Amino acid sequence: MNKEGILREINNDVVNTSYYPARSDCCDLDGEIFEDVVLDNIKCHRMTFQNCTFRNVQFIDNQVDLIEFENCQFINTVFKGTLENLYLIISDSSFSKCTMHDLKISGYEEQSEITDCTFEECTFSDINLLADLTLQGGTVTNCTGNNLECIMNMIFAVQFTKSKFENINLNVAIIKNTFQQVEVSNIQNIDIGGEPVRRNNTFKDCYINGELQNQ
Repeated sequence: MNKEGILREINNDVVNTSYYPARSDCCDLDGEIFEDVVLDNIKCHRMTFQNCTFRNVQFIDNQVDLIEFENCQFINTVFKGTLENLYLIISDSSFSKCTMHDLKISGYEEQSEITDCTFEECTFSDINLLADLTLQGGTVTNCTGNNLECIMNMIFAVQFTKSKFENINLNVAIIKNTFQQVEVSNIQNIDIGGEPVRRNNTFKDCYINGELQNQ
């Protein structure tokens, strides 16, 4: 399936993908630009994007078994809906002024990874993440998050700067991360099989549940 196969124009500049390929079909795209489009209700076994740009794009309620983004750029892009039993791989990609809202992701059959990505001025709200997922490397800068439930594998070696998060329920190992001018309020650990690991993290001018952290 190529780019034209997943896009169908419905009115003016809005594109809706009411495309229903067999579950065995795949979409492998390289160097494509998606702009001012809605990608929704895609049913596909695998979607792989390399060196692609997404500007003013909405991803809504797609049914995909495996999604991979490599060296992609997302600007003013919205992610919303439910993705079940998902195998997710995102690497070396950037997210600027993007919104993840009312988003539910689940998947424990494969080890999903988000590695060496940058998130800048992004908003995360009403997210339910229940997956064998590792967030490793990269940066999170000037971002906000609210109403987040994250039961995942690990957050490792990520640099968080000038960001604010509130109303968070977590069960995740947090190791070797750097937090600078980060404010976190009403954060609670979810007890599933014992206390999650927290070690070798660095805090500078951070407030965690109202307490100043410098260590």
